[in-house]
Parts: sequence; structure tokens; C-alpha cells
Amino acid sequence: MAHGDAKTDIIITAALHRKNAAWVGGSMLASFNTFHMMTIKHAEWLETAPETDRMSCILKKTIY
Repeated sequence: MAHGDAKTDIIITAALHRKNAAWVGGSMLASFNTFHMMTIKHAEWLETAPETDRMSCILKKTIY
């Protein structure tokens, strides 16, 4: 976004594997022994979640 004749050095830093961060986090979450207790079955999801809120209803419990 800087002009080509800008006299300022622009330094960009970013994590090396940032494009895989969501995949790695999901993989770590799924590897927990208690993961099955955090998730809900499809039938339970259909029963309990209102149709407008289904997309945000993923985990039963909050992870701290």
C-alpha cells in the first residue's frame, strides 16, 4: 500500500504456518479424550438448536 518512492522500510512479520493454524487447532481439539463429551450428535442438534442458531451451535461446553 506504500508508494514505490516511499522512503520507509516496510517490515512484515507473520507466523510461518499461519495458513494451517485453523487445521492444527481443530486437530488438537479433536485429539482430546473429552472431545466426545463436548460435541453433540446430529439428532440432538436438530432437536435443541433453533433453526436460526444452528450454524453457531457446535460445542456443548465452553472450553477454558
